[in-house]
Amino acid sequence: MRNKILLTAVMMLLLMVGTANAKTYRFAVICDTRSDAEKNGKNGVNVAAIQAVCRDIKAKGAEFVVAPGDFICGNVNWYSPTPPANQLQFQTLLDAMASQGVGLPGAGAAIPFYPSRGNHEDYHDILSKQEVMQIWLDSIGKYLPQNGPEGEKGFTYYFKHEDELFVVLDEYIHTDTTEKTDIRINQPWLDSVLSENNGHVFVLGHTPAFAAKHQDCLGENPPARDTFLRSIYQRSAVYFCGHDHFYARAAIPVYYPQTNYAEAYMQQVITPSGAPFLSGSRDDNQKWDGVYTDKDVVAETYIDNSVGYQLVTVTDDSVTVQFIATLDACTFTIDDKGVYHYTYTDNWQDWHFALKDQFTKYRPENQLRAGVKKKVIVDTDMGWDDTLSILYLMKNPDIEIVGVTVTGCGETHLDAGLQIALGLMEMGNQKAEVYAGTGTPTSLNHTFPEDFRNQMDTLMGLRKTLPKTTRKVNPKTAWDYMAETLTQANEPITILSLGGFTNLGKMLTLHPDTDLSKLQNVFTMGGALWVDGNIALLNNAQKAWDQGPIYSSNQVAEWNMFVDPAAAKQVLESAIPVTLAPLDACNYVMLDKSFIKTITAADPMATLAREIFLKKTGPSSEGIPVPIFDPLATLVMTGAMQGAQFHRLGLDILTEDATENNTCGQTYVVHNPSRKACYIVQGVSELQFAAAYAATMNRKIGEKKGTYKK
Repeated sequence: MRNKILLTAVMMLLLMVGTANAKTYRFAVICDTRSDAEKNGKNGVNVAAIQAVCRDIKAKGAEFVVAPGDFICGNVNWYSPTPPANQLQFQTLLDAMASQGVGLPGAGAAIPFYPSRGNHEDYHDILSKQEVMQIWLDSIGKYLPQNGPEGEKGFTYYFKHEDELFVVLDEYIHTDTTEKTDIRINQPWLDSVLSENNGHVFVLGHTPAFAAKHQDCLGENPPARDTFLRSIYQRSAVYFCGHDHFYARAAIPVYYPQTNYAEAYMQQVITPSGAPFLSGSRDDNQKWDGVYTDKDVVAETYIDNSVGYQLVTVTDDSVTVQFIATLDACTFTIDDKGVYHYTYTDNWQDWHFALKDQFTKYRPENQLRAGVKKKVIVDTDMGWDDTLSILYLMKNPDIEIVGVTVTGCGETHLDAGLQIALGLMEMGNQKAEVYAGTGTPTSLNHTFPEDFRNQMDTLMGLRKTLPKTTRKVNPKTAWDYMAETLTQANEPITILSLGGFTNLGKMLTLHPDTDLSKLQNVFTMGGALWVDGNIALLNNAQKAWDQGPIYSSNQVAEWNMFVDPAAAKQVLESAIPVTLAPLDACNYVMLDKSFIKTITAADPMATLAREIFLKKTGPSSEGIPVPIFDPLATLVMTGAMQGAQFHRLGLDILTEDATENNTCGQTYVVHNPSRKACYIVQGVSELQFAAAYAATMNRKIGEKKGTYKK
């Protein structure tokens, strides 16, 4: 059986970064260019591959190349009859790159090359470790920045480009045997460099933080690896590495200290640039099954038998990472044992590209540049918890509400919700206008109990305390406003969705060409993934609220998803980035009278918040335990819940009703690599929420000092 590799791939990872006024530039990341002895290269280097990669890098306008290791076979005892001297292997590499204008930074090349060592540069099967290290310094290291830690100068280092920091790590300095153990980095040095340099950070090292095929990696020492990831994840959403000779992108967990709970997720990207494929190139080397050892790693994309590089484009507020791969790099046969046998064709002339995925970088507290407010559209059903959220946002000096879109499919009827929104904008002296959505869901006709909605229409009797206003609802529809604002935006826009996805769903249907590139994230309270829902709970709480078996038998759905499950499905299947605070997280923060005492300010906004807590825990209580709901998603969006635990998973929702054991609106996890992954808030602290909410509500009106760390 004979097959030809037909590989076409460009992976895009869109990351929001904290750098102002920087020009647009490009750089490339390559890794693993070594040969398998002389089988697919010369003098330990895949010369044809590295020349082709550098040729395309030059054509794409990259200003420099960063490369985390394994460029040569090195000093290995399996190279027959004997390995070429490391000096010759390095010179072969440099000559191949120089033919395309790429070279070491101190050597005057048009495109500087910033490498670090991998395990093959560290192999010392025949020579001593000190000898191979000295050869590196003489051939490569002396041309690199000499700002690394003591004993690692010329190995580990950093450099800056357009005010962004590039950290290139040697993970093999401390290994003392050829078994490749004790793979780690110099954490105290890295901490010092990070503390002395602000802004976005690009971090590169040879081995993955979490093992894919090779198990020898930073994951051998989980505590050290986790400390490393915690030190970089807020400023570097992606860790570039190699080692595995295939393309693999995954969301990797950043664990709390000494726990297996994920504080956040970041990207890990493995790049192959010409080393032998690891899917049976040797009889004992079978194809990787795509499953990571750590169960918390979320596999996103895996492409075997590929050769390429990452092209990184940096603008003033974004980073786009593209994996660019070759066509017809080799042919192969598969024997009766399932082992692959390759014939390398050295056909590197034809490069092809196809967009596969796009992601938005997530760290809420890292979304703001110094002095720049987060611009937020609040999409709301104007319930009591929505009002608490809007009051919090209006007192938060780091937030600018740019518009309020109201849906009539949730807790309030549309006209009442619009009037509450207008009154709040008047109270907060906001410039934002209010836009009407619809009172009709996309499909079905799920509604809150009418008696409950009538209570919310008056904000439990508190609507009369809102200031009188001459403000009017803007005649533009909510979905027209959203589409127009996103398409015309010059800065990132965040949507805080607090009442179902009806308005967003209509935007997707009626404005399918809306430019989503400036939509930073949609934060929403919605869904119940691993806990019971709240449809039957509310329906059965009071006799007047009973709406029949469609509601009373639904133990799995959550109201914001249940009111318009078809619209929720549209959003979950779209390219819109979503961060979800489901009931699973909200149940950690239950509504409590103690919140009342924490709000001590006397201004109208703080007073209204205090009165809402008083009403909802007193005369307007539902008679059942009630989580805080929407304010939790709001504080996650602002970055106030910095200790929150996150998962990154694909989601879907059921959209059909039943009169018995109804599961319509149930939100569930989809284990499908092609499915868009949502960030899902899990563990949160009730004490942190209460303190953070009160701290903002107790601010003086107009207080300028922000809550974000740079």
